[in-house]
Amino acid sequence: MSQMLLEIRNVTKIHTQRSLVGGKRTIIASQDFTLGIPAHPASVITIAGESGSGKTTLANLVLGYIRPTAGQIVCEGHAI
Repeated sequence: MSQMLLEIRNVTKIHTQRSLVGGKRTIIASQDFTLGIPAHPASVITIAGESGSGKTTLANLVLGYIRPTAGQIVCEGHAI
């Protein structure tokens, strides 16, 4: 079994937006996303999708700028 450089395990990110009139809107930015990138051999991974599909949210999750609502992100065996 090869060691993983990055593992994204069943990650979900839900944003809740509040309106000026007191209502709430829930936006599912990422739902049950899983990806594994092995440490060897070196590889290039591309995430592609239409506008609003969650690419930037995924990047922000991996970089640790935001926390996932559910799931886990592991980099070289350490949870982010």
